Amino acid sequence: MIGIDPDDDRSDNLPHIEHWQRNARLWGVECYRSCLAEIYRVLRPGGIFDLDEPMHLAVSIPEGLAPIYTKGGGVGPEGWADCFATVSETANLCCQAGFNILEAGHAPDAWNWWKEFTEYDPHCKADPQGEARIIRQDGGRWRSYGYVIAQKPL
Repeated sequence: MIGIDPDDDRSDNLPHIEHWQRNARLWGVECYRSCLAEIYRVLRPGGIFDLDEPMHLAVSIPEGLAPIYTKGGGVGPEGWADCFATVSETANLCCQAGFNILEAGHAPDAWNWWKEFTEYDPHCKADPQGEARIIRQDGGRWRSYGYVIAQKPL
């Protein structure tokens, strides 16, 4: 099993999304679909793929949060609305890539994880008015942490 977590790769002081987008371009998987297709290609038949990532709840952005999630047109820490998907959207993309969905949902204690993230992440601690502020304002109303467990057919 191989796990990839880019959260600790912000030594270049880029926001998460810029770091991820740059790496995706470098790795030739800029499109989420092409990334899933590559995972599907290299996974053995019957292999299980687990995708855990920040996702949003299947609700519209609460009115008071819309400005902080849409500012900047979807780029950078105050424009992440376009970067988060729902569990359903992510599961559908996995199905389109050929996977069978075994389980999908939101981590039941996602809000507690986000609170701890703001307390312990060095970047949140260094800039409490950046991402940490957005997470606190959200309060678990829109941002969550979702997962999709999928299997490549035999």
